[in-house]
Amino acid sequence: MSQAQDKQKVRQGYVKPYRTKFARSLYEQIAPVLQAIRESYDVRTVLDQVNVLIKTDPVEAVYKQCYPEVGGEAAMLNVEQINREIREQKALRTKDEIEDLWQLYLLNYIETVGMGRIVSVTETSRKYAIRAIQEAIDNALENGLSPYQAQIQIEESVQQQWRKIGVFRADRIARTEVYTAYSLADFESAQSYQIPLKKVWVHGFIGKQDRPGHIQLSGVSMDRDALFTNPMTGAQLMYPHDFNAGASEVVNCKCSLTYERA
Repeated sequence: MSQAQDKQKVRQGYVKPYRTKFARSLYEQIAPVLQAIRESYDVRTVLDQVNVLIKTDPVEAVYKQCYPEVGGEAAMLNVEQINREIREQKALRTKDEIEDLWQLYLLNYIETVGMGRIVSVTETSRKYAIRAIQEAIDNALENGLSPYQAQIQIEESVQQQWRKIGVFRADRIARTEVYTAYSLADFESAQSYQIPLKKVWVHGFIGKQDRPGHIQLSGVSMDRDALFTNPMTGAQLMYPHDFNAGASEVVNCKCSLTYERA
């Protein structure tokens, strides 16, 4: 099995469990809203409470679990692969060195770039919740339901809509964050070597939604600190899943890197 295939197998193994964890965290976000609907005399007042009721905490907790778990294994696998490639004992990195490196990087990442995405996920949750509540209220009014009937229907409707949307959202978030965590740790572990290394872009999948620019990048070799340029969009990426290039270059991307001596 190739280096890229090894990495793909490890990454994909984390997607399913984190899909479940992110789905649970999204439901934990909406739970206070559903409770407020049940307890409200006028459901319309809940619309003004959504931004306070839906918090970042449930999603943040999963992020803080995902990155060290996925990243830790990613860093160690990459070090093992690079060590086999360079075959130079004095350049080898130890398990303790890599774990320390990744943990320090993780703390900074979650508090900066990662927190921005946590907030973005939460803002999307608030937007979906407000829309679902408003649609349910409008439907209850159109059907001439009593306040009690409307309250029950609105709660059920919001819950159903949330679960329906949540399946798609949890899958997309899990895939994006697992692959991003993996790529971050993979790249940072390679940075720990004090010898020149080349990185090689490997396109991970051929499908209808694949990015043509990423397909063209497959096999391109660059110095470790150089930027790849997507020939179709002009976006520059230090590694696959580099969020500095924007979400359009990251979401559902399955590309990875391998490393070789420069």
